[in-house]
Amino acid sequence: MANWQQINELNDISADLPRFTEALNALAHRLGLDITSLDADHISLRCHQNATAERWRRGFEQCGTLLSENVINGRPICLFRLDEPVVVAHWRFRIVELPVAGRKALSARRLGAY
Repeated sequence: MANWQQINELNDISADLPRFTEALNALAHRLGLDITSLDADHISLRCHQNATAERWRRGFEQCGTLLSENVINGRPICLFRLDEPVVVAHWRFRIVELPVAGRKALSARRLGAY
C-alpha cells in the first residue's frame, strides 16, 4: 500500500502536520509540560465538513486497513490502521480515528463560525 503522505486525498493533512506539531510543542512549552514521557495509542483527525471526512476516508482506504466503523452519539467514526505512521512530535501513530462532523460543528458552520 501507498504511504499516506503520497495520497492526493490526504494532502491537506500532510501540509498542516508541521503547523500542528509546532502548535502542540508551543502549548506544552507554555504550560511547562514535558510531553516526551507521554504515550498515545492513536490520533483523531477531526474536520468540520462531511465532504472532507469522506475524502479523507477515501484516502485512508488507499494506505491502510479499516479496523472498525461504528456510530457513536449519532455520528460515524472509523478507525484505520496505516502502513506508514503519522508522526507528531515523538509519537508515531499507526491508528487513526476519523469521526464525521457532528451536529454541533454543522450547526456552527451554518451560523458562519466555520
